[in-house]
Amino acid sequence: MQHKGTKMLETDRLILRKFRIDDAEQMFHNWASDPEVTKFLTWQPHTNVDFTRMLVAGWIGKYVDSSYYNWVIEHKDAKQVIGNISVVKQDGTVAAAEVGYCMSRAWWGQGIMPEALRAVIRYLIEEVGMNRVVATHDYNNAKSGRVMEKAGMKYEGTLRAAGKNNQGIEDKTYYAILKEDLTKSIRQKYGSRLSDEVILYFMRTILQLQKNGIKNLPLSHSFKGAVKDYLNLAMELLIDGQPAEVAGLIFDAEYDVILQREKLTPEIAVVLHLIRELSCHIHYDEDYYGYLFMTDNLWGNRVFEYASITFYPNLPEEIKDKYQIRELIQYIPKEMFRLEDD
Repeated sequence: MQHKGTKMLETDRLILRKFRIDDAEQMFHNWASDPEVTKFLTWQPHTNVDFTRMLVAGWIGKYVDSSYYNWVIEHKDAKQVIGNISVVKQDGTVAAAEVGYCMSRAWWGQGIMPEALRAVIRYLIEEVGMNRVVATHDYNNAKSGRVMEKAGMKYEGTLRAAGKNNQGIEDKTYYAILKEDLTKSIRQKYGSRLSDEVILYFMRTILQLQKNGIKNLPLSHSFKGAVKDYLNLAMELLIDGQPAEVAGLIFDAEYDVILQREKLTPEIAVVLHLIRELSCHIHYDEDYYGYLFMTDNLWGNRVFEYASITFYPNLPEEIKDKYQIRELIQYIPKEMFRLEDD
């Protein structure tokens, strides 16, 4: 590892930078004084801006240490600071870092925190040299887990009564991403025609969810055998509203049943794992388009291209503008249109 400190990072909507003392006012009003923001955290809401200012001053003094990582999240359009994200633990023996974050309630549900988390993950892995980035959340705070999933992190387990926060003793749920996860795309892992068709099926599912909600699911499909059964299970779990963690356990159990029932080819085996990953990642996700278009590090450019092709005629104008779909579509090879939507 080569520590580089809290370097300024930039995304489409955000600037992640070092705190300045004049950030204290907005920090206090936008998130630090809100009990809803701190509900599952370990610190109490701030009662006055002087305390916030003193805390920020202390953080600023630590920036001389190149192993200190603490960013304020500034929204470009709003020109406000709306949250922060930092490394809360490090283990140099295994090149690992644990990240924590919080954000103003006014900005929840817009895909902002996953956007910030992805930027920090990339920086810590690609520039600092971390091999593993971890994040945790109270088991009862599933929304935080979905932030981690959108950022490409994988669920690793839940430790019972392993921590304490403002709600008391908590079950701690762990997510992590490794360097090797960041460098692999879905195309590299699942490159086959059958995988492509499964990806497009989920594209259509997400489009249906965006337009009409959960009604009229599952969508019809022509898959057979184990793939058919696994897809049907995915839709049932989605309709039932199972959390991603619970869905993952059910998927694993069903996979074991399928293995006992029939011998799978390597292609079918990886397609089943693909179905599991895709379905777990869209559970309870309101920002379907943003999820697909902003996680190319996890799903790869191919899915980004498929999404643009499959959705393009149906996309709202603001989505086309937000994700620059008009510019993207002109560079896609015509042969990509071979998998047409039903």
